[in-house]
Amino acid sequence: MSDAATQTEPCEHKDDEFLIRGGRRYALPYQFDFRTFTKRRWVGRTLLDVFTKDFPHQPADYFERAIAAGRLTVRDRAVLPGTPLIDGDWITHHVHRHEPSVPEPAVRVIERDHGGIVAVEKVGGIPVHPCGRYRRNTLQYLLGALHGLPDLCVAHRLDVVTSGVVLLARTPEAAEELSRRFRERDISKEYLARVAGAFPPSASCEAALEVADNASRQVSVSTGRKAKPAATAFALVAHVGDGTSVVLCRPRTGRTHQIRVHLQHLGHPIHDDPLYGPAQSADAAVAQRRSGVIDEAPVAAAAAASATTACCGVDTSLDDVCAHCPGLEPKDSLGRFGARSGAAAADHICLHALRYFCEDFQFEAAIPGWAAEHASAADVAAARATLE
Repeated sequence: MSDAATQTEPCEHKDDEFLIRGGRRYALPYQFDFRTFTKRRWVGRTLLDVFTKDFPHQPADYFERAIAAGRLTVRDRAVLPGTPLIDGDWITHHVHRHEPSVPEPAVRVIERDHGGIVAVEKVGGIPVHPCGRYRRNTLQYLLGALHGLPDLCVAHRLDVVTSGVVLLARTPEAAEELSRRFRERDISKEYLARVAGAFPPSASCEAALEVADNASRQVSVSTGRKAKPAATAFALVAHVGDGTSVVLCRPRTGRTHQIRVHLQHLGHPIHDDPLYGPAQSADAAVAQRRSGVIDEAPVAAAAAASATTACCGVDTSLDDVCAHCPGLEPKDSLGRFGARSGAAAADHICLHALRYFCEDFQFEAAIPGWAAEHASAADVAAARATLE
C-alpha cells in the first residue's frame, strides 16, 4: 500500500454496510452472485474466452483465478477454463463486489407519503436504481437502508449526474399510475441549468431527438424517421459574471437528455457537461476516454480515500481472488483505485430537477449552490412568470 493511501481522513461513520469519509459514502465490499444463461453468441465458446472477451472490465488473470477457485461456475459446478458452453447452461459468478463511492449526504426526503408517492431530493453522482457497478450506493437502496423506505418502485429516472427531485412509489400500482401521469404530461417538470454564454430572456426549442450512439446512449437533434418530437421552454434567471447564465427549463416532453441536447442546439450548452457541453470540454472528455489519461491529482486523492486504513477498522484484503482488494472502490482499467474518466469524471453537472407539480401536488428541491450564489428565489419566480 502506498504512503498516500495510508494518509487518509478518519471515518465519520461506519456500520455493517457503509463507511463515510471525506464527504463520500463508501459501500463496504460484499459477496454477491451474478447469474445469467448462455447467450446464443456464447454457444461453442469456452468459459474463459467468453469472460475475457465479453467482460473486459476485469483483467484476464482474474477470470483464470475465479474459475480455478470455483467462483465462476457452470450449472452450479466448478469447471475448467476450456469448458465449452452449450445452449441452456446457466453461469454463476460469485464476486467480492466493490462499488464506486457517492457524495454524502446523498438524499433528502421531501415527502414520505402523498397518496402512495414518495418525493426525495438526490445529489448528482448517485443512480436512482441498481445498475452497472452500483447496487447499494443507489437512491432506492439508501432510502430503504437509511430512511425506513424499503422496496420503493421507480416511476421515472434522473441521470446519475443530475441532481434534484425524484418521485418514487410505495406500490407497483402507484408506480404505474405515476408513470401514466408522466407519459400523459399531467405532471409538469422544472429544472435549473447553468449554461455557457449570455442567455436571452426566453427561448424555446422543438427540435426532434434521436439516439445517435446506442452504446453510450448519446442523443442528437435529428430529422430522421426514428426521431421523436421534443419541446422545451427556457427563461433566463440570471447572468453570471464568468460568462455563464442560470436558466429555468420546462420540458414539455420527456426524451432522454432532452434539456441537455436542446440547450446545446440553442448554442448555450450546460457549461460543465462532458457529453453536450462547450466544444473544448467535450473534446477533452473524448480525448481523455480514448487515451485513458486522467488527472493524477484527484486520482491520488481518491486512492487515498478508497484504500483500507487502520483508523477505519475495515479489512478488504481477505479475498485473494478479488481484483479490487484491498481498496474500498473498484480499480479502473489501469489498476487505480477511485479513478474516473471521461463523462464519469464528475459526480454532477449543473442540471437540477427543481420542481414537479400538477393539480394535486407540488414537490420542490432546494436551489443548488451553483445557482443560489447568483440567483435568488425571487429571480426564479420571475423566470417562472415568463413561462406561464
